[in-house]
Amino acid sequence: MDFLDLIYHGSEERFLEYKSSMSWNDIETKMKVVKACMALANIPDGGVLIFGVDEISKGVYEANGMKEEDVDSFNQDNVSDYVNGFADPYVELKLNKVTDDAKKFIVIQIQEFDELPIVCKKDGEKICRGDIYTRPKRKNESVPVPSQNEIREILDLAIDKQMRKIHRNLDRWGFIPNQKYQQSSAQKFDEQLGGL
Repeated sequence: MDFLDLIYHGSEERFLEYKSSMSWNDIETKMKVVKACMALANIPDGGVLIFGVDEISKGVYEANGMKEEDVDSFNQDNVSDYVNGFADPYVELKLNKVTDDAKKFIVIQIQEFDELPIVCKKDGEKICRGDIYTRPKRKNESVPVPSQNEIREILDLAIDKQMRKIHRNLDRWGFIPNQKYQQSSAQKFDEQLGGL
């Protein structure tokens, strides 16, 4: 993944959310990260949250970088632990510190949920226990599921994942014959004849 392309993309997308320079020590920052990570984990292929990109006018973004002390306040373990204190099941995320010339950025990669959709398991500032967050197709924002369309998409993702898991288990247990070893009746008969 080319982080610089994403940093300088210049507009938010469903899978891409920007934030200005913020300190991880600020509770407001932590809650924004929690909400964004849960939302991005509930969309196909997950997404990326980038700090150090300012909204200069409505929907127009500029990569100005972060303050050094803000960059230093972020680390993988603290962010992952805090996010997963609110997320059920676990959100897989990877924190990257990216430098371009003198500009520094935090890039957090969030994977699509593994088997079950991510649900908020406790209340926090501007997030509620029991909510499922997503990034709707109609507007680039991290919000509780706003309509039946988004919940259907999340359910379809979860059902597909469960069906693949069931298929893998059935294959592993021998209930689905391996195509490579299946022989036609004619092949089996020829083998039994031994070339006669």
